[in-house]
Amino acid sequence: MLRIEKRTASFGGNLNVRTGKHGDDDVIGVDVPVTMHVPAGRALANLLIGESADALLWRDNGHGELEPRYSGINAIGLSERIESVRVEVWPRGLDSDSIVLPAANLKSVRLSPLPGGVLELAFKLQSNPYGDEHAALVDCLNRDVEIALECKQFKAQAALALNSPTVPADAPLEVAVPDAPKRKRGQPQLDA
Repeated sequence: MLRIEKRTASFGGNLNVRTGKHGDDDVIGVDVPVTMHVPAGRALANLLIGESADALLWRDNGHGELEPRYSGINAIGLSERIESVRVEVWPRGLDSDSIVLPAANLKSVRLSPLPGGVLELAFKLQSNPYGDEHAALVDCLNRDVEIALECKQFKAQAALALNSPTVPADAPLEVAVPDAPKRKRGQPQLDA
């Protein structure tokens, strides 16, 4: 099960309105970009990308603190969307008048490691709001909101085989780059 307790998140600056099919019926759907920081994000990362998350995301900086393992990697993305997520949003951080989206989807989920083991979680929230829910979501744009997520059907990812005894986790990566193709007669020479 995937559960993120109520925490502050940034609602994006746009609400993409689209139509979708539910059986033979057309329904209004919306996509909203959401970004949140999850302290102690290791547990969430292990749930989303497997128990090998530490090998992909963090390393100990020598002082007992976690820092991003690779400075040149901004985010790791999930290839599949997370479906049937119950989302509750509290506009402008208020504890009343929450918006409940009982069957939303999280698409384009990206995980970015931050210093201290904090995980930045960014995704597109897809939903089919009804009536006043649509107006309430529009009111949340470009604001910080409180949000809680729960998906009972979510299954944790299996661990990746990154703990190979022949390659240490901190070994430099070597990438073979193929030779440039030979140029044909009359084509300009490209500098390497």
